[in-house]
Amino acid sequence: MAHSGEQAYIAKLSYYRQRPGSLAKELREDLHLMEDGCAELYRRDKSFIVAYFARLDKTQQGLRRLAAMDGGPNVTPEKLQFKVVQHEILRDAERILRKLGGSEALRQARPAQASEAEQPWWFLDRYLFKQRARLLKRAAQGLGIMVAIGLAAIIFFNVFIKPNRQVTQHAEHFSAAFDTALREEDYEAALAEIDLALANMPDEPETLILKGILLEELGRFDEAEAVFAHAATLVDEPEKLRFFQTRLLLELGRPEEALPVAEAAIDLNPNFAEGWLMMGLAYADLKQYAPAYEAMNTAAQLAGEQGNGALKVMIRVNMSSLGGGQGVGF
Repeated sequence: MAHSGEQAYIAKLSYYRQRPGSLAKELREDLHLMEDGCAELYRRDKSFIVAYFARLDKTQQGLRRLAAMDGGPNVTPEKLQFKVVQHEILRDAERILRKLGGSEALRQARPAQASEAEQPWWFLDRYLFKQRARLLKRAAQGLGIMVAIGLAAIIFFNVFIKPNRQVTQHAEHFSAAFDTALREEDYEAALAEIDLALANMPDEPETLILKGILLEELGRFDEAEAVFAHAATLVDEPEKLRFFQTRLLLELGRPEEALPVAEAAIDLNPNFAEGWLMMGLAYADLKQYAPAYEAMNTAAQLAGEQGNGALKVMIRVNMSSLGGGQGVGF
């Protein structure tokens, strides 16, 4: 149930009461209210968010009517303000989607005539999927040239040099688990795929870590802790365990969770270049570009000092793309 503050806010947004004044004046008032409410929309309940999205639809329609009027007012400032509101909603897309109850709940609330291109707030699940797909592509491009750590090197060796059905089956189940978790957020189904992967390679650390993350999503924290503890016994350098965990969390689109794990890796080994890189990627995904640049710059310096030229180049490439390809001119 909405608390009194939310009820008052909804009342302000209501279209059912008549208000004097021109359409332009009403839209300006509404935009101020929408802007005030968007920053913490993820803290509201489902009914409030759905009502807010419906209000966005009507505000957008009003802006279009004004823009189409002959001799009508200049609505350029209002359009920019509307874009700011939309940007803030997309920035918090993951938290808002969780508060709504996930992709299925959003689909049920979505108006039949809604357009993804015109009303992206009704398609937060698709927006997040595209964002995560871009992250996966970037991670694959960047981490693929790092010193072979984890599953990728094992797959390459066994598939291209020494084919091994056990390893290829493991890779297939790992990929299916990740795809299920990413696309459908069906963590039970993803966990079942991971268990099949572990049946082929029971002591693969990265797979165990993904299992632990899935168990945490399902609220099975004691089991997750036991899985993480087992994975820790299989890795000689504990900071690499944190590296695996950070990378997986980033690929799952959870930079807020990934950041403290990257920090823990650096606490264990301040000279761990890959840990600084993961910290930089986490900050970048949180749109905190200044600390992202600082962390990546530290990573590049360490990689150079350690003679890892390929890693240094890859980090510099990532640094150049900070801020949506606008470099590091903050």
